[in-house]
Amino acid sequence: MRIKIKINKVLFTLFMYIFYLVVTGYAGLSWAKENTKDTPPVITSDTIEMLQKGKIVAFKGNVKLVKGNTVITADEMVNFVDEDRVEGKGNVHCISIGEQKEVIEIKSGFVKYFDKDKMVILTGNPWAYQDTKDNKGEYKGDKMTIFTEEERLIIEGNASSIIYPKQKPRKYEGKGKEK
Repeated sequence: MRIKIKINKVLFTLFMYIFYLVVTGYAGLSWAKENTKDTPPVITSDTIEMLQKGKIVAFKGNVKLVKGNTVITADEMVNFVDEDRVEGKGNVHCISIGEQKEVIEIKSGFVKYFDKDKMVILTGNPWAYQDTKDNKGEYKGDKMTIFTEEERLIIEGNASSIIYPKQKPRKYEGKGKEK
Protein backbone atom coordinates (compact mmCIF):
# COMPACT_ATOMS: atom_id res chain seq x y z
CA MET A 1 0.00 0.00 0.00
CA ARG A 2 1.24 3.47 -0.83
CA ILE A 3 -0.07 6.80 0.45
CA LYS A 4 0.74 10.14 -1.15
CA ILE A 5 0.13 13.17 1.03
CA LYS A 6 0.55 16.87 0.44
CA ILE A 7 1.80 17.82 3.85
CA ASN A 8 2.22 21.11 5.67
CA LYS A 9 5.13 23.25 4.44
CA VAL A 10 6.45 23.49 8.01
CA LEU A 11 7.17 19.76 8.08
CA PHE A 12 9.08 19.92 4.79
CA THR A 13 11.02 22.98 5.88
CA LEU A 14 11.91 21.19 9.10
CA PHE A 15 13.18 18.05 7.34
CA MET A 16 15.28 20.07 4.93
CA TYR A 17 16.58 22.27 7.73
CA ILE A 18 17.46 19.44 10.09
CA PHE A 19 19.77 17.60 7.80
CA TYR A 20 21.17 20.65 6.06
CA LEU A 21 22.15 21.94 9.50
CA VAL A 22 24.68 19.20 9.90
CA VAL A 23 26.10 19.93 6.45
CA THR A 24 26.43 23.70 6.79
CA GLY A 25 26.05 24.32 10.49
CA TYR A 26 24.20 27.57 9.90
CA ALA A 27 20.97 27.05 7.96
CA GLY A 28 17.95 28.96 9.22
CA LEU A 29 14.36 27.86 9.72
CA SER A 30 12.02 30.52 8.42
CA TRP A 31 9.11 29.99 10.81
CA ALA A 32 10.99 30.07 14.12
CA LYS A 33 12.69 33.22 15.37
CA GLU A 34 15.01 31.23 17.61
CA ASN A 35 16.33 29.29 14.60
CA THR A 36 18.19 31.99 12.71
CA LYS A 37 21.46 32.06 10.82
CA ASP A 38 23.01 33.81 13.81
CA THR A 39 22.32 30.91 16.15
CA PRO A 40 24.95 28.22 15.61
CA PRO A 41 23.98 24.61 16.22
CA VAL A 42 25.55 22.76 19.13
CA ILE A 43 26.40 19.13 18.36
CA THR A 44 27.57 16.78 21.08
CA SER A 45 28.46 13.10 20.88
CA ASP A 46 30.70 10.56 22.55
CA THR A 47 33.10 10.67 19.57
CA ILE A 48 33.68 12.94 16.58
CA GLU A 49 35.78 11.44 13.81
CA MET A 50 37.00 13.24 10.68
CA LEU A 51 37.94 11.03 7.75
CA GLN A 52 39.40 11.66 4.30
CA LYS A 53 40.76 15.10 5.25
CA GLY A 54 37.41 16.29 6.59
CA LYS A 55 35.32 15.07 3.65
CA ILE A 56 33.47 12.75 6.03
CA VAL A 57 32.57 13.77 9.57
CA ALA A 58 31.10 11.10 11.85
CA PHE A 59 29.40 11.84 15.17
CA LYS A 60 29.09 8.59 17.14
CA GLY A 61 27.34 7.71 20.38
CA ASN A 62 24.62 9.80 22.01
CA VAL A 63 24.54 12.38 19.21
CA LYS A 64 22.55 15.47 20.07
CA LEU A 65 22.11 18.51 17.84
CA VAL A 66 20.41 21.57 19.33
CA LYS A 67 19.56 24.74 17.42
CA GLY A 68 16.92 27.08 18.74
CA ASN A 69 13.78 25.09 19.52
CA THR A 70 14.89 22.04 17.53
CA VAL A 71 16.55 19.00 19.11
CA ILE A 72 17.77 16.03 17.08
CA THR A 73 19.19 12.88 18.66
CA ALA A 74 20.60 9.70 17.11
CA ASP A 75 23.07 6.96 17.84
CA GLU A 76 25.20 8.18 14.93
CA MET A 77 25.23 10.95 12.29
CA VAL A 78 27.58 10.99 9.33
CA ASN A 79 28.10 13.99 7.04
CA PHE A 80 29.43 13.19 3.54
CA VAL A 81 30.56 16.73 2.71
CA ASP A 82 31.42 16.30 -1.00
CA GLU A 83 28.21 14.38 -1.67
CA ASP A 84 25.94 16.87 0.15
CA ARG A 85 24.48 13.89 2.01
CA VAL A 86 23.84 13.28 5.70
CA GLU A 87 22.85 9.98 7.31
CA GLY A 88 21.47 9.34 10.77
CA LYS A 89 21.48 5.84 12.23
CA GLY A 90 19.81 4.33 15.26
CA ASN A 91 17.02 5.90 17.29
CA VAL A 92 16.77 9.03 15.14
CA HIS A 93 14.45 11.46 16.91
CA CYS A 94 13.68 15.07 16.13
CA ILE A 95 11.34 17.46 17.86
CA SER A 96 10.79 21.09 17.02
CA ILE A 97 8.42 23.69 18.43
CA GLY A 98 7.74 26.84 16.40
CA GLU A 99 6.99 30.31 17.66
CA GLN A 100 3.25 29.71 17.18
CA LYS A 101 3.55 26.47 19.21
CA GLU A 102 3.61 24.27 16.09
CA VAL A 103 4.98 20.86 17.01
CA ILE A 104 6.77 18.56 14.58
CA GLU A 105 8.14 15.25 15.85
CA ILE A 106 9.88 12.57 13.80
CA LYS A 107 11.23 9.14 14.74
CA SER A 108 12.96 6.49 12.61
CA GLY A 109 15.73 3.93 12.68
CA PHE A 110 17.60 5.36 9.71
CA VAL A 111 17.48 8.60 7.70
CA LYS A 112 19.28 9.86 4.60
CA TYR A 113 19.15 13.48 3.44
CA PHE A 114 20.27 14.42 -0.07
CA ASP A 115 20.74 18.20 -0.27
CA LYS A 116 21.20 18.33 -4.07
CA ASP A 117 17.91 16.49 -4.68
CA LYS A 118 16.14 18.09 -1.67
CA MET A 119 15.01 14.62 -0.64
CA VAL A 120 14.80 12.80 2.70
CA ILE A 121 14.39 9.03 3.02
CA LEU A 122 13.31 7.57 6.36
CA THR A 123 13.33 3.81 7.06
CA GLY A 124 13.26 1.63 10.15
CA ASN A 125 9.66 2.19 11.28
CA PRO A 126 9.48 5.89 10.42
CA TRP A 127 6.83 7.92 12.21
CA ALA A 128 5.98 11.61 11.91
CA TYR A 129 3.61 13.79 13.93
CA GLN A 130 2.58 17.34 13.25
CA ASP A 131 0.35 19.71 15.15
CA THR A 132 0.21 23.01 13.30
CA LYS A 133 -2.35 25.73 12.71
CA ASP A 134 -3.73 23.88 9.68
CA ASN A 135 -2.93 20.21 10.31
CA LYS A 136 -2.76 17.69 13.10
CA GLY A 137 -1.89 14.10 12.34
CA GLU A 138 0.38 11.08 12.54
CA TYR A 139 1.99 9.27 9.62
CA LYS A 140 3.84 5.95 9.55
CA GLY A 141 4.92 3.15 7.24
CA ASP A 142 7.93 1.09 6.22
CA LYS A 143 9.49 3.93 4.20
CA MET A 144 8.86 7.67 3.96
CA THR A 145 10.28 9.75 1.12
CA ILE A 146 10.01 13.50 1.41
CA PHE A 147 10.58 15.78 -1.56
CA THR A 148 11.14 19.10 0.15
CA GLU A 149 10.96 21.37 -2.91
CA GLU A 150 7.68 19.80 -4.02
CA GLU A 151 6.18 19.70 -0.50
CA ARG A 152 5.35 16.05 -1.09
CA LEU A 153 5.52 13.00 1.17
CA ILE A 154 5.24 9.40 -0.03
CA ILE A 155 4.67 6.66 2.55
CA GLU A 156 5.22 3.09 1.34
CA GLY A 157 4.63 -0.32 2.92
CA ASN A 158 2.09 -0.63 5.73
CA ALA A 159 1.30 3.04 5.16
CA SER A 160 -1.13 4.69 7.52
CA SER A 161 -2.13 8.12 8.68
CA ILE A 162 -4.38 9.49 11.36
CA ILE A 163 -5.74 12.95 10.72
CA TYR A 164 -7.09 14.59 13.85
CA PRO A 165 -9.87 17.16 13.54
CA LYS A 166 -8.94 20.63 14.63
CA GLN A 167 -11.02 21.83 17.56
CA LYS A 168 -13.20 24.82 16.81
CA PRO A 169 -13.90 27.34 19.56
CA ARG A 170 -17.17 26.68 21.30
CA LYS A 171 -19.81 29.38 21.34
CA TYR A 172 -21.41 30.30 24.63
CA GLU A 173 -25.00 29.20 24.68
CA GLY A 174 -25.86 30.48 28.12
CA LYS A 175 -29.38 30.70 29.38
CA GLY A 176 -30.65 33.24 31.77
CA LYS A 177 -30.41 36.95 32.06
CA GLU A 178 -27.36 39.08 32.33
CA LYS A 179 -27.15 40.96 35.63
